[in-house]
Amino acid sequence: MNGNSYALSAKIASSFKAMSDAAVAAGESFYITSSYRSYNDQVSTYAYWVRTSGANNADTFSARPGYSEHQTGLAFDVAASVNSKQYVLSDFNKTTRYNWLQANAADYGFIQRYYAGSESITGYKAEEWHYRYVGVAVAKDMQKKGIKTLEEYWGVSGGNYY
Repeated sequence: MNGNSYALSAKIASSFKAMSDAAVAAGESFYITSSYRSYNDQVSTYAYWVRTSGANNADTFSARPGYSEHQTGLAFDVAASVNSKQYVLSDFNKTTRYNWLQANAADYGFIQRYYAGSESITGYKAEEWHYRYVGVAVAKDMQKKGIKTLEEYWGVSGGNYY
């Protein structure tokens, strides 16, 4: 997508491509900034955030190795550039690409994983750029019912290591 490389589970590749193609056709292209991470990649990622933010803070936005959705191959982070301005992840929700994904991602089986106001449910800060494949039936059911988190949908607790 837009020439960048990424790794996703083969199980979701066609769904992602269909969504990406539809976004491009609608003039709302985006690109992946992070996708599959190996266990060792997650060790490095988490260690970086612990060094720069402290363990307690890092645990609110970076998964410990073995717990990251990126390790499943079913999750990815996206960003967009508009008029040559590169958006950082935290600005993704200010783009029309974000609005397009909110309206259309479920049609392809994807959900935004972490919403503002759901931190006590998921254990993670909002990440408007983090999407996960859950299948069309689940994504559409969540959308229809107005459920934002997998934890609420499945009736499970999540997000803490205690």
